[in-house]
Amino acid sequence: MLGAAEPRLRPLGTPLADMARQVGDAVQAERIRADVMAISSPRNRLYHSGAEQFESLIQARFSEAGWIAERDPFHYENAAQVLEYASDGQAALTDGKDLYGVNVIARLDGTAPGPPVVIGAHYDTVPNSPGADDNGSGVAALLELARVLKPMPVRVPVILAAFDHEEAGMFGSRAFVDKMISAGGVRLAVIYECIGYSGDRPGTQWIPPGIGTLYRGQVRKMRRRGLLGDETIVIYEGSSAFAARHLGEHLSHLTDRDRVVLLRNPVDLPAIGRLIRRGIPWASDFARSDHVPFWRASLPAVQITDTANMRNPHYHKPSDTPDKLDYGRIADVVTATAVLILRMSGL
Repeated sequence: MLGAAEPRLRPLGTPLADMARQVGDAVQAERIRADVMAISSPRNRLYHSGAEQFESLIQARFSEAGWIAERDPFHYENAAQVLEYASDGQAALTDGKDLYGVNVIARLDGTAPGPPVVIGAHYDTVPNSPGADDNGSGVAALLELARVLKPMPVRVPVILAAFDHEEAGMFGSRAFVDKMISAGGVRLAVIYECIGYSGDRPGTQWIPPGIGTLYRGQVRKMRRRGLLGDETIVIYEGSSAFAARHLGEHLSHLTDRDRVVLLRNPVDLPAIGRLIRRGIPWASDFARSDHVPFWRASLPAVQITDTANMRNPHYHKPSDTPDKLDYGRIADVVTATAVLILRMSGL
């Protein structure tokens, strides 16, 4: 309906299927689990000490995998919309604060020049949550992707980015995007945001009222499976439809087609996007993470997610711990992303 239908996903041909098998054999779910466990502790420099240890750990893991890794500090003066958390966990906005943060960036040496493919995930948490799914799952996927890609024939420039201060208003990715615009932009960004939680019973997945009017096929597919909540969601805009389709094809090959759902940002839909922005509350749920600064800069980006609080009862809570995650699911996301990068390398 009006551009909201899922792109047609084709089965992988033999060469891509063979590539997916080879990549999948290299991805190790237990290694991902170990990384999630290593970083599962509150990671928020506004409220907790020790943020530097997580920067160091992420940088060290990138370096051990053979990437050129560095810390990239940023500073916003009088940052509007710095989030402070009250005792009940509800966020309140305050103005007039300086904000300091550090992104951890890794580059793969020896690739062709040109705008890079960026794979990103935020490493900060809300206060008092160990953040295993939000977003240790995404960071651990970045680290595993670094290990898997290093020995492969990657021909496009790739940057892996662990962003700071997503929870405070996506400040880390905003600073990163500003730098990338000055450097010539990006070819594509893929953002991991809460990718490790799977429902284990019907009704686990919550969907906003009325969303099925626009995304008929997608919601029908989810309802047909009893809203089980084990799908992987890919959110995209028109400029990144090619990447969303390829990721959907790779994920469908690794799991099954009904466990992959592609959703185009409703605000980006032709003809009706502006009306949706003004009148549909759930449209803002498509713009809650580090893909948004890329979209605002007219750079192609997709988000991969398990839908966070729409599925995971531990979201933003002390109970968001490593034992709750589906590590095979995270491994599939890593495999699908690696195959996308190799596919973009012309293999």
